[in-house]
Amino acid sequence: MDDDFIIPVFVVFAELSDTFLDRPKYCPKMDAAEIMTVAVVAARYFNNNLERALLVMCQTGRIPPDAA
Repeated sequence: MDDDFIIPVFVVFAELSDTFLDRPKYCPKMDAAEIMTVAVVAARYFNNNLERALLVMCQTGRIPPDAA
């Protein structure tokens, strides 16, 4: 996985979610930008396997470990 790809994707999604989405009324483990980033990483590196992408991103510290 390439940090030069993942970080800009996350930043774009974070800016878009801050601009267009309301804050949730509950306390989710992951925000919308993290969820969308996992989906893009799964599509690019793991043949759309979301579970594997989430586990690898948790193990490498790119998202919080309690999110999986």
